[in-house]
Amino acid sequence: MKILFINGTNNIGGGELSLLSIANYYKQECSVVSFDNGDYTDQLDKYAINSIILKNAQDLLNIKRENGLFSLFLKLKTLLLTILELRSLYKNYDVIYCNSQKAILLGLLAGIGIKKPFIIHVRDMMDNPNISNLQKKIFAFLVNLKKPIVIANSKATKNALINIGIKQKIEVVYNGITISQKNYTKDNKKFTIAMFSRISHWKGQKYFIEAIKKIQENMNCKDIEFWIVGDAVMGSEEEKYKKKILKMIKEYNLEDKIKLFGFVENPIDYMQEIDVLLLPSIYPEPFGRVVVEAMLLKKVVIATNQGGVREIIENNVSGILVDTENLAQNLYENIKKVYENRDFYNKLSINGYKRAIENFTEEKMLKNIDNIIKGLQ
Repeated sequence: MKILFINGTNNIGGGELSLLSIANYYKQECSVVSFDNGDYTDQLDKYAINSIILKNAQDLLNIKRENGLFSLFLKLKTLLLTILELRSLYKNYDVIYCNSQKAILLGLLAGIGIKKPFIIHVRDMMDNPNISNLQKKIFAFLVNLKKPIVIANSKATKNALINIGIKQKIEVVYNGITISQKNYTKDNKKFTIAMFSRISHWKGQKYFIEAIKKIQENMNCKDIEFWIVGDAVMGSEEEKYKKKILKMIKEYNLEDKIKLFGFVENPIDYMQEIDVLLLPSIYPEPFGRVVVEAMLLKKVVIATNQGGVREIIENNVSGILVDTENLAQNLYENIKKVYENRDFYNKLSINGYKRAIENFTEEKMLKNIDNIIKGLQ
């Protein structure tokens, strides 16, 4: 059975890494369609996965998900050429597998009238207020019209799809993550608290910085350091937010306390050097890959109590979940708790590792995906 995977971005995020694992599993019988050459196609080449670059789709890469459909239809000629190119490719494959919001919209549009199995793998909270109502309606219309097999990466993502009117049965398959289980030695002697995320207002770097200010004012923290790993990668709004973050750091006199690493190609190498990972997202995360990565490295995770993260962390057992109300204060209090109570820290670390290794492995994800695809035969 030949599978055509469609991926709608060249940025490498959690959804793209999951697709890489899936495509690698099927690489003898699949191709991955990308809109342009870039970081992701480099990864495909590294794993010797057959890659197809669309000839006309480069302009579509710059469309933001918040106003995607409006921008999409402004590029009508490019859109039509891309649809025709996809329809031509569909003839050579048995299953069409669309990964990410943009790929789903274009893949289903191109698939109207084509009687082949379609799978869409949804990795976004489609009821997010940052997604326009028009986009939600058209997304739901296309899914209900084409009736693909729908996979969500968490129950939270599934519920968001139901909230916007998706009527199809929705399978939940958690992202699976594998980290080489070698014995890491933490060389960094400081107690290190870090965020690993692109810099965006909804990821919550602002609240991390406010919590650091409280720590500086209320704790003896000579052996504590703070890292922000990640950069603004999704356009002008994130660049504006980054400037706001840098201004906050300066105004709070934290320039010597916070290390800014920007984008790193090997985040796991950095993550092994930390003690606590924060994920203070103000909107629900669809899943939370970085949470599982940290748990597999036996790091303690403090995250907001919403979205897919609630399905990963058992509060005060395998990590800590905090409310978004009074977020900076909640972060400060729980950082203080795990810093001062090492028995509690060790309990969370051990239980977090067990939780991740039992529930969120690449092997389990691939088995679930394979069962869905085999069910099409």
